[in-house]
Amino acid sequence: MFCPKCGTKNIDEARFCGACGTPLAANAGMPAPRAANAYTPAPRVARVQQPAATGGKNALPLLIAGAAATFIVVVLIAVFVVVPAFNKNPFKGCQVGDVVEFGSYEQDGNTSNGKEPIEWRVLAVEGNRAFVVSQKALDVHAFNADEDDVNDWNSSDLKKWLENVFASQAFTGDEMKEINGAPTLLSVDEANKYFKSDNDRICMPTQQAVSNGAWTLDDNGPCIWWLRSPGDGSYLAAGVNADGHVVSSGYHLSFLDLAVRPALWVNL
Repeated sequence: MFCPKCGTKNIDEARFCGACGTPLAANAGMPAPRAANAYTPAPRVARVQQPAATGGKNALPLLIAGAAATFIVVVLIAVFVVVPAFNKNPFKGCQVGDVVEFGSYEQDGNTSNGKEPIEWRVLAVEGNRAFVVSQKALDVHAFNADEDDVNDWNSSDLKKWLENVFASQAFTGDEMKEINGAPTLLSVDEANKYFKSDNDRICMPTQQAVSNGAWTLDDNGPCIWWLRSPGDGSYLAAGVNADGHVVSSGYHLSFLDLAVRPALWVNL
């Protein structure tokens, strides 16, 4: 192609004259040729974020099944692990001479700190039950306050008090299920049978029992405690004195300063 201005011959694809720079009419509106190896980027396509699959109707049964399985596991743990731990019978496996904590009763005379655990001495183990007596005298009560000449245990005020007032204060509902029968006192025969000597029968009262009027040999000394057997007269009931000697002749039924040492048959 020849330049119309200077007449210089140019290549056919030239847009401007190589000599004078005049635009060449035939190629003026054409784009510059691209090199053969030039890189042309591919057009970018915008990606649309797809919502996560919810599973639709199929997800609901799986969620329900998972929740049900979790609930069953929790219930099984509660039934077979947690509940037995709280309801374990403390007397299980006990032997004669053992001291076992069971129930609770005010003992230190300070009601603001709650009741203290009761310690029980195991006197006998027979089959699936054990006979126990409190390690200390827990309170005081007259054998019969109003009937001076009735020393029958079954009709006594002390028996009623043990089975109602004491039991309700000392034991929970679950603990009551572990008691075989009702709280009672030792008899003369049992006091002689289950203790080795007078010294073995000596009993200390709790501070609460002392505060309620328990007689003691001296300050912080041993007390006198009731037995359920009748004494020599209709107005007397047997007991154990501060030296640990069984006084089968008895003490007056209305005495308010004799201590109470409850006894129980408990399940094993």
